[in-house]
Amino acid sequence: MKISHVSIFIVLICLLSFVSYCKKPEKISDLPQVQLKDLNGGTVDLAQFKGKPIIINFWATWCGPCRFEIPMLNELHRKYSPKGLVIVGISTDEEGASIVKPFMKDLPIEYSSFIKGSDTEEKFGGVWALPTTIFFDKNGKQVEKILGVPSREFF
Repeated sequence: MKISHVSIFIVLICLLSFVSYCKKPEKISDLPQVQLKDLNGGTVDLAQFKGKPIIINFWATWCGPCRFEIPMLNELHRKYSPKGLVIVGISTDEEGASIVKPFMKDLPIEYSSFIKGSDTEEKFGGVWALPTTIFFDKNGKQVEKILGVPSREFF
């Protein structure tokens, strides 16, 4: 069966319309005002970490690269949390704690872990790939945003 040139043209126009609708992740300048759900249903305000360098890591239980990165973040947590570094994992799983808790029994996460809210990703300038890791200095200024798994040497 032949596909007509008109059909191909229509598909391309639709794809271009979709791509132009999608916006790129933005770099934000300051740690946003965000409240996150903990794994027991309570809320935590990121403002409580003010004055400390912080790494925000968006991840999901189904994300293969996230499984690779979690042990590196655990290692960073063990090494630098006594010096004030805060690492916050934010699960993007729609099922929430009901899927994250069993996952953490299989692959322990030693740093603070929370569940995203409805606008969490937007407040961080958009999360378009997992894992996404955002680094803030002790003044709450964003210094880096990495999509995907950085090398062990980067950390």
